[in-house]
Parts: sequence; C-alpha cells; structure tokens
Amino acid sequence: MIQNMALKHSYNAEAVAHDVIDTIKRGVKVNLKEIILRHGYSMSAAKAHERVVRTYSYQTVIKQALPKMVAERARIIEAMQKKDLNKLKYNTLLTGLDILSKNINLLSGQSTENVAIKIEISEQIANKNASKSDDNNINNENSQKDTNKRNVIA
Repeated sequence: MIQNMALKHSYNAEAVAHDVIDTIKRGVKVNLKEIILRHGYSMSAAKAHERVVRTYSYQTVIKQALPKMVAERARIIEAMQKKDLNKLKYNTLLTGLDILSKNINLLSGQSTENVAIKIEISEQIANKNASKSDDNNINNENSQKDTNKRNVIA
C-alpha cells in the first residue's frame, strides 16, 4: 500500500537549479558536476547528477524558467523570419536559437543530440567489422589449407 508522503524540499537542489539557470543566462557552458559540488553535494552525487536534477525541488525551479525560454526562442524565430539572410545579425540570431533550443531540451530532460545518427553509424561500423571478420576467416581457412597441402607433400 502506497502512503501519501509529503515531498521533501531540498534547498541544495533548488540552489543548483537557480545556478544552472544563471549560468545559461550568462551564456556559459553548464558544468553540472561543478555546480552540484559548489552547493554542498558529495563527489558521488555530483558524478551521478541524475539524483539531483530529478528531485522535485530542482524540477520545480526549472519548470518555472522553461516557459520564459520557450517564449524567447519563439521571439528569436520571429525576428529571424524578418531578417535578410545575408546580414550578420541573422547568424547571431541563429546561434542564439541553437543554444536556447539545446538548453530548453537539456532542462526539460529531452535529448540534446540526434541519437538516430549514432545508431546508424554504429550499424555501419558493425557491418564493416563483420565483413573484415569474414575476410579474416576466409584468409585463415586458405592459410590452413596451404599448411595441410605442405604437410601432405612432405
């Protein structure tokens, strides 16, 4: 039987979330391990940062920031549609859009990379290695036959 348990509030996890958001606002790459350590967590907690970022306290802070980030991304997209593609400002908007989209995905727990590409590449490597293995097996069989022929002749 599951009892209604009050969720524990973690001030440290909340502080980590605020620090992550401030780091993103400054345009600096987020180093979760460093941020988690700075807020009193152990090295093992910093290495397994999922334990911190999956807490209710952390998620509550992050969920409050996401709508603002999504709105800003929409504003950038709208500005990009009005700009001439040849102007430098368009590249700045594009860079901002890319970074903001990745941060939104990161903070909302979504993938920040295309996993399908990795799978396709992995399959190609596996197929390539399999054909090399087949070639090696054929070469080994031919070598064994040559050795057997030499033994018969001798």
